[in-house]
Amino acid sequence: MHRFILFLLIISLAVSCDQNGFMGGRSDLYVNQPAISMHDQLLLKGEVAAVTDQIVSDNDFFTSVERVEFGDYHLVKYYAVNGVEVGTDSDLRCVAFQSIVSSFARFEYPDKWQSLDSVIEKNGDKRIELAWDEAGRYTKMRAFDGESPICVKEFAGKYELEEFLYDENGFPRYTFTFDRDGALSVCAENTYSELDAFGNALNIKVKTPNGSYTIRRTIEYR
Repeated sequence: MHRFILFLLIISLAVSCDQNGFMGGRSDLYVNQPAISMHDQLLLKGEVAAVTDQIVSDNDFFTSVERVEFGDYHLVKYYAVNGVEVGTDSDLRCVAFQSIVSSFARFEYPDKWQSLDSVIEKNGDKRIELAWDEAGRYTKMRAFDGESPICVKEFAGKYELEEFLYDENGFPRYTFTFDRDGALSVCAENTYSELDAFGNALNIKVKTPNGSYTIRRTIEYR
């Protein structure tokens, strides 16, 4: 079973039920909206009324369903996991968001990405230099150990990490992390297909070191 997905769904359900109660249909379930809007988390385009994501792990061993319905201004008016309405809170993160959260400065630095256009993150001798454009899309991502540049072990000899961040349609492709050995490696690889008339992907494959899963997306427009 894909423990990564199961953990996320259990935490999401537990937090929502603890904060909001377990009485579906109450308007106060949606007083607190996600700090990063669900519309942005899902990378949606067009006037979307609702999204249903069926998440299937490797070999169909585990399946879960998330459904989001939007009201005015892209605010969530209904959120359910496996048919159970659980409401929203400021920390809510859908499964689809987990593999792309580090792909945009607007997600990683929500409080300062509009006032800054670059940062340097340090951890001991290692550091990552980041820069982004007005849309919060990374234009530079470079890692260093001291003064020596670090390449991703899956892409030997390549130091310009920004070249791997997005696919030809602008969707987040690879995300990176330092592993336990201190090497920079791929954290997630996302592949998008079956784009609809609005440019939304209806099939998303996510590959991580802990396992892979597929998101089958159904979108309802206004």
